[in-house]
Amino acid sequence: MGRFELTKWYIDCVDPDGRVAIAYWASLTWAGLAVTWQSLAIDGGDVPALQRSAAGGGAAPVVAGGTLTWQPDALECVIVAESRQPAIDVPLLADEEAPAIEWRCGVPAAAVTIDAKGAAPMRGTGYAERLVLRRPPWRLPIRELRWGRWMTADATRSLVWIDWRGEAPRTWLFVDGKALEGASIEDGLVRGDGVALALDCRRTLKTRAFADVGGSIPGLAALVPALRWRDTRWVSGGCLEAADAAIDGAAIHELVVFG
Repeated sequence: MGRFELTKWYIDCVDPDGRVAIAYWASLTWAGLAVTWQSLAIDGGDVPALQRSAAGGGAAPVVAGGTLTWQPDALECVIVAESRQPAIDVPLLADEEAPAIEWRCGVPAAAVTIDAKGAAPMRGTGYAERLVLRRPPWRLPIRELRWGRWMTADATRSLVWIDWRGEAPRTWLFVDGKALEGASIEDGLVRGDGVALALDCRRTLKTRAFADVGGSIPGLAALVPALRWRDTRWVSGGCLEAADAAIDGAAIHELVVFG
């Protein structure tokens, strides 16, 4: 059915008032499809939430000198993320010719500003990554995916984790941008050599199925009628215990179940 390639940018921000912003830019080329779409959602806490999405053109975010900038006209917003830590670049799954999953976390912990029309400006901490997928999701050896990121209020300390369960289980844990051995990921606890992160006060941000996303992309649902997955994302408080110190921060994390 032709070469499959999905490029997805993910950006988030948590501000001191507890608001959470999630932004996406994605481009899919496959089986005659060439689709680009983008979205911004702000969970407002005590104020009304904002949700915008658009299909069609629009440039992807740009990272230069450790700073991400994105100004999608269709979403009427400007996002700037100034990273406080070095980028993480890992091929998560390799094929013979190229990485089947290429993951680059260019902004693992940053000071973020989001100015969106119709919403109060956001000033907080956040995260950004780019994922390039060259194998269709239903051909991946993953049954459950756990992903998350945690950082302090000044974005000087961070954890990023990825946990696959299924045919080829794998776990990655990065502390302040550096890979850490001995990782163990549970729904409320992340452990590695010499560190432990306990997550609490969990608040659900979104639960969605493939139909919620694929149904909005012309022609995609007809191509993959059997694809089923459910994605639930949360924002949580989190306390990192490392080197006899306990450090508070905030985490965004998710569970994706394929089946």
